[in-house]
Amino acid sequence: LLLEMPSKTILSRKYLAPAILPSMERLCFDRGTDFVIYCGLEYGDRCYYRPEHLPLSLLSYLQARSAALGEPWEAVQTFLYLPVMGFCSLKLFAKEAEARRLSAEIELLGLHAPLIMDPFNRGFFVIQATHIEATKGEALKMFARLLGMKGPIIAAGDDHNDRSMLQVADVKIVMEDAPTELLKLADIVAPAAAQKGIIRGLREASRLLERALFSRKIRG
Repeated sequence: LLLEMPSKTILSRKYLAPAILPSMERLCFDRGTDFVIYCGLEYGDRCYYRPEHLPLSLLSYLQARSAALGEPWEAVQTFLYLPVMGFCSLKLFAKEAEARRLSAEIELLGLHAPLIMDPFNRGFFVIQATHIEATKGEALKMFARLLGMKGPIIAAGDDHNDRSMLQVADVKIVMEDAPTELLKLADIVAPAAAQKGIIRGLREASRLLERALFSRKIRG
């Protein structure tokens, strides 16, 4: 979902259709787990989950997580009768090794499924499965195109789902606690987000662009 802020005007959306659910159910059944349906802003950010399909240890974790983060989760017995025609994403939760396997298998279904370290507990990962074009990179390109933006783009990220966005940006800020693969893309490595590293990163990015502009003027 691409929004113009602060009005929250919807500019574009790339949602999943219910037709993907049977394939996801078969995959999760084979892995002894289940997914959560995230419906998006238009539906109050509501998440639907099936407690009976989840391992007890994972269910306890997810219930504690949703309560701590104040997320509106609703338990259902089936996903057949949800009051939505499409949804933002399907989310799965697992420890790292299993999360990597799930991510790879979900992408074979034609979805985008990056790993994201769970901010609630860094021992878990979130696999966020979305439409194949629902990446941060595609969103950034579309946003620039819709608004007619011509100037250089600065982007900052700290996890695998930020890769496509960083690849689109002219100046890439990566937080120091990001995965190694992401740090290799960085023009600027900034302190972690918890230390407000984005402020330092943006200042350095501005100076970098100013020097590049000055250098072009001198050459011209």
